[in-house]
Amino acid sequence: MVASYTQLLSRRYKGKLDSDADEFIAFAVDGASRMERLIQDLLAYSRVGTKGKDLLDTSSEEALQQALLNLRGAIEESGALVTHDPLPTVLADEMQLIQLFQKPCRECHQVPKPRNPPGTHLRRQEWRKKWIFRCKTNGLGLTRNTFEKIFACSSGCINGRVAAPA
Repeated sequence: MVASYTQLLSRRYKGKLDSDADEFIAFAVDGASRMERLIQDLLAYSRVGTKGKDLLDTSSEEALQQALLNLRGAIEESGALVTHDPLPTVLADEMQLIQLFQKPCRECHQVPKPRNPPGTHLRRQEWRKKWIFRCKTNGLGLTRNTFEKIFACSSGCINGRVAAPA
């Protein structure tokens, strides 16, 4: 709703006010749109593990390739580079695994750090007979404090679901 009204302000008043007002409205539209995407992404992330198909042996490599194919246009446009270690076959819902990989790949090209080309590197680590996927991006990222505030409400749903059986 906020994004819709700020977009309406932008369409209705662009060029009718001074250039500072146009710039401020553009910032508001951009901020509201990013907040809307963040909320939608958080909702999707919180639902991982709450619905889905039966868990089957799933190639993480193929799931990552599908995630990259889904984001191909945005990645090419930004010049982002996505690299990864060899990834294992895991017991998972393939669609949820694709969604899991899409999130960091999508974020890396949106707000890169100054002077660095946007990019993400995915790696895997075996821990207690489970695979843990780790992601390092050079995007804006979250501070530890912000991360805890955002994910504290759903930590019960997330704990134990990031790791897939080895």
